[in-house]
Amino acid sequence: MKTEPRDYQLEAIEFAKNREYFANLLPMGLGKTLVELYRILHLRKEQHLTGVLYICPKSIYSSIADQFDAHWDKKKHPIDIVFWTGGTSKVYQSELKRLLNPYDSLKVLVVNVEAFSHDRVLKLVRAFAVAHRDPCDKSKASNMVIVDESSRIKFNKAKRTKTILQAAKLFQYRDIMTGTPVLNKPTDLWTQAQFLHPFALEETSFTVFRQKYCQLELCRVPEYRNGTVLRDASGVVQTRAFYKIIGSKNIEELRQKLYKFAFRKEKHEVLNLPPKI
Repeated sequence: MKTEPRDYQLEAIEFAKNREYFANLLPMGLGKTLVELYRILHLRKEQHLTGVLYICPKSIYSSIADQFDAHWDKKKHPIDIVFWTGGTSKVYQSELKRLLNPYDSLKVLVVNVEAFSHDRVLKLVRAFAVAHRDPCDKSKASNMVIVDESSRIKFNKAKRTKTILQAAKLFQYRDIMTGTPVLNKPTDLWTQAQFLHPFALEETSFTVFRQKYCQLELCRVPEYRNGTVLRDASGVVQTRAFYKIIGSKNIEELRQKLYKFAFRKEKHEVLNLPPKI
């Protein structure tokens, strides 16, 4: 690497090492990407990592390229990075095909989150995952998937989230990166943890998880059909019931489960900053 990590980054790198899954929760400005690059390099050296699928919002494509250019020593550790654009030219298709070769350089395929709403990218991701993992001999090759800004996959009913969760099963190592793992309620964390491992938070049911860590209120709303309120034979309005999240509970227990595989430090813990004005 071209860049030496700071003390807290070294702590994060040591914590992550050979873990099957890892949640990199350093806030913005504390260099979580550098931590992730060191983890990739470690797995490259120690676990025969040959292919990395890097999923992120398209808006940070240029930032990802800059981070690799700034920190990764391409002379010592050759690397081949291709960004998904959906292009169909022969030149671009040959670049994608080159990523399926697990030999020589480390292969990195960067795909934007939005692309997983379409089946075309899934076909490439499956081929990439298979090319970089030998099911008969894991010592020959291994693969990895990372979701940067993983709060983008918190909606478990979205098609792209379901597709990403399916794709994650094809990879040996799985990481998420976000400075804001929980934006509004504990359930924001559920899908991100499911991406890492079905048992990451121990509970295997979303309903059980929600009941355990969310304060719920039973609500009823009228049923509509074609813009008209439905009524039964006696004229009583028909309603449907649902649970509304109004708060959280058992947060300390959830935090302890999370930090078994997650690393986080706040800025005030590692930086000498003046008081906020």
